[in-house]
Amino acid sequence: MPKLFRADAILTSFAVVLVNMGRPSLALQLQKQTETDARGLLTYERQGSRVTDTIWLFGEVGQSCDDACKSECGTAACEPLKRLEISSGDIMQDLLEKEVKDNPCTSVATLTVPQGPLVGTYGDCYAKRFGEEHAYDECSSTSANDERSLCACEVALGACSISEDPHINVFDDSQISLLLVENTEAVSEAAGEKWLVNSASVQVQAKFEKVGNISLRDSNLFTRAVAIGGEILNGNVMVIGSLDDPITWNGQPILLEDNSSFYLKETKVFVNATRGSSSLVQDLSKDNLGVNVRLRSGVSMVVNRLHHYLNVAIQMPPQAGGQEGLCGNFNGFGADDSLEMTSSRLDPNVLPGASLFAGTSFH
Repeated sequence: MPKLFRADAILTSFAVVLVNMGRPSLALQLQKQTETDARGLLTYERQGSRVTDTIWLFGEVGQSCDDACKSECGTAACEPLKRLEISSGDIMQDLLEKEVKDNPCTSVATLTVPQGPLVGTYGDCYAKRFGEEHAYDECSSTSANDERSLCACEVALGACSISEDPHINVFDDSQISLLLVENTEAVSEAAGEKWLVNSASVQVQAKFEKVGNISLRDSNLFTRAVAIGGEILNGNVMVIGSLDDPITWNGQPILLEDNSSFYLKETKVFVNATRGSSSLVQDLSKDNLGVNVRLRSGVSMVVNRLHHYLNVAIQMPPQAGGQEGLCGNFNGFGADDSLEMTSSRLDPNVLPGASLFAGTSFH
């Protein structure tokens, strides 16, 4: 995992101008974050910009929790002690409603069983009988008799933040500063819809626009809106715009009031979004007004909405099938996340047919 330099360390930087390649004509600066830059990036116990979170899921019949966790995320590890805490029907019911991915339970029994927590053949779910040991307590144990174990998976999360004009702190602890080349054509080329995260499960796009006068020195790029979709939302799309724009779910306005919430829990979709008290994107340890979005599998966003633009922080685990976009490939190596190298793997420009902003208007 990359180490953070101290503030007085020597920073290695370089500038690259991309021309005639169908990519934005930008001067790029890639530098390792200083300790001061990264200090408030995340809210939990961390190493670098990584934090840990617990994802709850049901394994398949005959599958151990070790294997179930690895199937969800290649870097996830089973937490046996967390499973032992699910020691009553009430605790299990609360967990199922708030945390569990693809909940198969049709009922939660008041009866607890030594081999719990699990779901049985007919959808009856049972908590763990407190203080009674069983072979199923081991993460390597496989379930039997058509039972599926409820598994607690510890996963390392990283953060990518996009703020102001725009500075991108990628998942692998490097910063890309999009410094405008001194011509108005470059500003126009850099504007538009870009991939922040493109993976099989999670897709996040940003809409960059010019803010300011048309004259060269007063025109800058900012993030006008951000959209999230993909398998994690089962084909649904959430778009969050600036204070001058709406927040929508499949094109329908949501979170209309200053303090409001949007909650959806279905078989393949979980969304818990709130507008009001939040954190500052540039330093998540500080309070700020904003929008908080929490999805399954440890994916979340904090969005600070301002007039004409917004700042956003994305938190998620590395994706098992890989990922690309301006937030980087999240492979633990920040030096390959410059825009030049990222663009060689995936064109950051969103093609019209892949846009998550389709049907959304911005004035």
